Amino acid sequence: MALGHLHRRAVHELAGPSHRNAGLRAFSDGEEHLELAGRHARRGQRRGRSAAELYQLLPRLAERRRQLAGQLSGGEQQMLAIARALVTHPKVVLLDEPSEGLAPLVVDQIGGMIKAIASLGVAVLLVEQDLHLAFGVADEIAVMAKGVIEA
Repeated sequence: MALGHLHRRAVHELAGPSHRNAGLRAFSDGEEHLELAGRHARRGQRRGRSAAELYQLLPRLAERRRQLAGQLSGGEQQMLAIARALVTHPKVVLLDEPSEGLAPLVVDQIGGMIKAIASLGVAVLLVEQDLHLAFGVADEIAVMAKGVIEA
């Protein structure tokens, strides 16, 4: 399916809302973030994923669910942002450099999370400069330079 030919509303229905860890409300805990995202899913008449399902996928997030988002590490904030998108039950998730600024051990955890997301049947479109991560999780790779696909 070529996204360039889809109406904006159709893309929203396919992918759901977008979330970035920079948009996390620092004074809400992880559970509140997932609850709010779930409300959005129900308002859009989608069956949202439960927090329990997401905690199975992201056990570290389950451990820290009562922690304020502003007190989470960078990797934990990234996991929370991705969980907020997954709660809406999207068909596609766009991850824009999820490894940016993270320690190598956390990058490995993010890679495992991306594989787990794909195992749920959710397509993952990954924009990433860390080639080790990209080659470790991708079924297909396209290399872009200056906005042009090179390989």
